[in-house]
Parts: sequence; C-alpha cells; structure tokens
Amino acid sequence: MVSNFTESMRANVSRLRELQANFNEAIGILCTSTVERIMKGELEDEFPDDTREVRIQIIGFISKICFVLF
Repeated sequence: MVSNFTESMRANVSRLRELQANFNEAIGILCTSTVERIMKGELEDEFPDDTREVRIQIIGFISKICFVLF
C-alpha cells in the first residue's frame, strides 16, 4: 500500500515538474514578446488613455518578471 502511494506520488510530482516547465516556458515567451512590443511602441495603441497608470504598473510588473526569469 505504501509502495503504491509512493509510486503514485512520484508520478504526480513528475507531472507537476513538467507542468511547471511548460508554464515557465510560456511566461518567458510572453515576457519576451511583450517587451519587444513595448520597445516597438506597439502596445500603447491597444489601451485607452484612462488606463495609463495601470499600464505603467503592468509594464513594471512584466519587466520585473522578465528580469527574474532571465
């Protein structure tokens, strides 16, 4: 019974690691593409003017995530 549980947990942990790797890869791609769009000035056109403060916070947050990942 214990060995079945241990084997099951190992499989679950392995799956969690795989999901984490996929998530981290997706976040890295998202950060890279967002930073590229910010640098090109393409992101500004997608938001209304009354969301300027929120945009600044989002850009700062994305920059911090990219710094940590890379």
